[in-house]
Amino acid sequence: MHAIAAPFGLFKRTCHYNAAACAVGLLGVGHCSTVGDTEYALQHFDNVFIGVFVVVQYDHVIEVLPAGIGSSPRFGRCYCLHDDRLLIWIRLSYMTMGTTTQSSRFDLMTPALLVDLDKLESNLQKMQTAVSRTGKHLRPHAKAHKCVEIARRQVKAGAVGVCVATMPEMQWMTAAGIGVLLTTPVASRIKTDCIAALTKSGADIRVVVDHPEQAHLYQDSAARVGATIPMLVDLDVGDHRTGIPCDERAVALARLIAGSKNLLFAGLQAYSVSGSHTEGAIERRNHSMKAIAQAVVIQRELLAAGFDARTLTGASTGTWDIDTAITEVTEIQAGSYPLMDAAYRRIIGEDFAPAMTVLATVISASHPDRVTVDAGYKAFATDRPFGPEAVGLEGVRWQWGGDEHGILHLENPSRPIRLGDQMEFIPPHCDPTVNLYDRIYATRGGRVEEIWPTKNTLL
Repeated sequence: MHAIAAPFGLFKRTCHYNAAACAVGLLGVGHCSTVGDTEYALQHFDNVFIGVFVVVQYDHVIEVLPAGIGSSPRFGRCYCLHDDRLLIWIRLSYMTMGTTTQSSRFDLMTPALLVDLDKLESNLQKMQTAVSRTGKHLRPHAKAHKCVEIARRQVKAGAVGVCVATMPEMQWMTAAGIGVLLTTPVASRIKTDCIAALTKSGADIRVVVDHPEQAHLYQDSAARVGATIPMLVDLDVGDHRTGIPCDERAVALARLIAGSKNLLFAGLQAYSVSGSHTEGAIERRNHSMKAIAQAVVIQRELLAAGFDARTLTGASTGTWDIDTAITEVTEIQAGSYPLMDAAYRRIIGEDFAPAMTVLATVISASHPDRVTVDAGYKAFATDRPFGPEAVGLEGVRWQWGGDEHGILHLENPSRPIRLGDQMEFIPPHCDPTVNLYDRIYATRGGRVEEIWPTKNTLL
């Protein structure tokens, strides 16, 4: 047990494997304390973020459970793999994330993922105010930022919870006490069993399905543990990615859910992938309204039949101002607006400020017409047909230079660029860019105020 990096939460079990934990504590460097509850531990061990609880039986690690609790953004993590024959400890990393707080952002090792707190807070308030004014709910998509701290700020501002796209995102958010809608259908008993168990334990989880077999899987899993799972029908409104067609099959699926003992029909999901990125304000509006109109037909038919189909959730950052004006839409799933990226700025302009940037350093300046920075494919998402945009610098052209390199062609730079200069870049796409980092440096006025772990810190 002592081979594992500290600090980490500690469960002690003294009897058989499935017994409830008899004590909860906190293990730190050179110190072990077993106490009655985690809140006591956190009060007596200041500035500690517990990412995992290690389950110990007779001084042997038998399980690692995700936690995600703490009093500040310090963080230590470890993993173990266990079977009946072998126990292997794997120390992936040990980080005390808060050590650079209140330092200059330009003291950070690059590339580094930054969020400007002033811009972030402005974006959160603008979206929440606009959605609340229409009488709708905001359930922002956390797949964009994958960060509990940003999700907490969204909920504090008035969001009813968050959306998540994956099981790890769901576990990360629910561990922090945040309600989630899993917007992706699942089709394995391992996942439905996990969701049922979390729901039974009190986690606020809603899910979507687009096929009767998925509903049967959820029903079986929920019945085994005695849980009730709120469930929405995921509608295909034109993208053919997920979703059941908007016809009698959707109605039949809703009836199946409503008739299942351990499932609760909770409404409809209608998300238009293509609508969120349609260029041109008029074209985007027409596309979104046409997509949602298909879902409205199903919603009205179910309401007329006596089903509670009032919830119609969807929308995106690209259509936030369009879908908030559609009466039947009740919940907005916009995800990118807190951070923003170059792609959405090209589509919706200056609606929201670019709060997220990647800080990079000029590491080569051997040619008069170009410089190289230490940020390449591994620092930015590459799924858009363009590269990142330099902040506060015009007259340059980005070129991908490889895994760790980006090349800036100095065509007519608006300021001199020298070796060692640090520069910020707006990523092409925020979601998969965040996915490349395990922490976000939250800055204000050039200073690092906080350091936030992303879901990748645990996974």
